[in-house]
Amino acid sequence: MPSHIGRIGQSLTIDTTGQESYRPRGAGERPVTWAVVVPDLATASPTDLPYSVSTPDLISSAVDGALTVLADAAHRGLRDPLPPSLRSRLTEVADDLDRVGLRTASGLVRAFTEHPASASWLAAHLRVLVTSERR
Repeated sequence: MPSHIGRIGQSLTIDTTGQESYRPRGAGERPVTWAVVVPDLATASPTDLPYSVSTPDLISSAVDGALTVLADAAHRGLRDPLPPSLRSRLTEVADDLDRVGLRTASGLVRAFTEHPASASWLAAHLRVLVTSERR
């Protein structure tokens, strides 16, 4: 929906709820008249919204955690040794992956933790990424 753009003094105003429309005029008048139509938007109260409780999916949490930590490892660089805090995070996500039954992904993350290199990171990241996409 197009926005209405205007000016008040030295300030520019943008109304994203407005929509420009036009209507033809009669003979002898300007051929088109432009108008701005603004819908009546009612505010919602919190009581109008349904209450819902979602339980976290353990597999999704483990996979998302592994992707985050592996991305952090790549961001820090794979040529330098892993700092102890990153090693402990990698061990935690490997345990989480193992706990939910993703043993191959867990093993590849552990292999990267024990021998950090580009090839081991790539193997772990691809496995976790494909698992993430197949959920």
